[in-house]
Amino acid sequence: MRVGETLDAAIHLYRMHWKTFMAIVAIVSVPFVFLQHLSYTLVGGSTGLTEAPAQDASAGGIVGVTVSFAALDLLLVRPFLTAAIVRAVAAAYLGEVPVVAPVYSFAVRHLASILWVLLLGFLAIAAIFLAAFGFSVVFVTVGATPLVIVVMLAAIGISVVLYVRWLFGPSVLVVEGLRGSAALARSWRLSSKAFWKIAGTMVLGSILTSVIGGIFAIVPSLLSTWLGSAGWLLRAAGSALAAVVTTPFVTMVAVLLYFDQRIRKEGMDLAIMSRELDTTTPL
Repeated sequence: MRVGETLDAAIHLYRMHWKTFMAIVAIVSVPFVFLQHLSYTLVGGSTGLTEAPAQDASAGGIVGVTVSFAALDLLLVRPFLTAAIVRAVAAAYLGEVPVVAPVYSFAVRHLASILWVLLLGFLAIAAIFLAAFGFSVVFVTVGATPLVIVVMLAAIGISVVLYVRWLFGPSVLVVEGLRGSAALARSWRLSSKAFWKIAGTMVLGSILTSVIGGIFAIVPSLLSTWLGSAGWLLRAAGSALAAVVTTPFVTMVAVLLYFDQRIRKEGMDLAIMSRELDTTTPL
């Protein structure tokens, strides 16, 4: 499929099962987002739920909340939703009807495996930027400051390549049962000679979801100024709605690209891949 055809297929698949996809995200993301906004508000000032607003909030408290929720998102929320959405999208694409409870059961059983695949990619990219930072310090020390720009651009370029080439890691794990570095290696092979197509499709899909998500988040944020201290509730609702609507779509695009590459490179048909899904990752 071409870029436009992939996005169109993702939209069509989303429309067919939008209640299920949104429910998968909402059950986890809505409480998480509201708790996050409430925590920021408690640290930074009054929530409107208490008589006396906090006046001595420190930057350290805000940093602590930020780090805590970032860690929860990285280690729990994101891998769980990734496993659940990838399984639901793969099932829907191959002719099954995804159901929230079995998909959640699958995600729980494979949480550690998905987390490890995501962490491997994250740690590799983090190591690249750490190395780039080290070289930058050396270049500044010796007076070769212009080289810092070259190093940082190179780090960004390498990171983008790794992200695109390892994009299919979760899909490989869910559909084919490969784990860890084997899943990433399989993704690397599948994405060969299709870098620009994959990158372009993901960029367009991300722009589309960013625009839609921005509308859902910005409008409530602007309206929340009229609610005073209770405005955090409206801001949280907007952020949660944006996550519920947009989160499934980006993952859906990645899964469809994975199946398209398998069909193109290996001549696999849907019936074979459906049996493969059933035998390697049963619900």
